[in-house]
Amino acid sequence: MLEDIETSDNQNEKLTLYHTTKTCHRGINEIMVSLTLRFYWPKMIHDIEQFVNSCEICQKNKYDSNPPIIKFKLTPTTSRPFEQIHAFEQLLENFCKLYKIELHYGTSKNSNSNSPVERFHSTLIEHYRCLKSKNIRYTPEQLIWSVEE
Repeated sequence: MLEDIETSDNQNEKLTLYHTTKTCHRGINEIMVSLTLRFYWPKMIHDIEQFVNSCEICQKNKYDSNPPIIKFKLTPTTSRPFEQIHAFEQLLENFCKLYKIELHYGTSKNSNSNSPVERFHSTLIEHYRCLKSKNIRYTPEQLIWSVEE
């Protein structure tokens, strides 16, 4: 059973609560899913879209989903596969051994090969920018918990 929210003050209160705290500025779809499971008011979806699109923090901190395409520069080709991982290859290897990290190699020029990690990084950075702009200081551990909700 959904709760009917009649006054515009209560509607704005719910929008603010869910957008700024519960979904942490995650966008129209996230807040729509959260609110439509519990509440109803006429033109709710329109209000959600308007609220999120006019959010000052979101406008400043969200990334462009259609960035300009940049031409790549040619780099030296290695003589064998996985010869050069990084400019600091030895440092990277020692770091991975120390923290028991296994390397995963994705295919070049294919963002889908590592897309879950890339999406998580994008979401984490987005959350951090939103929280930072509100002058909220979280440790990295607290920030990770906010993403897992």
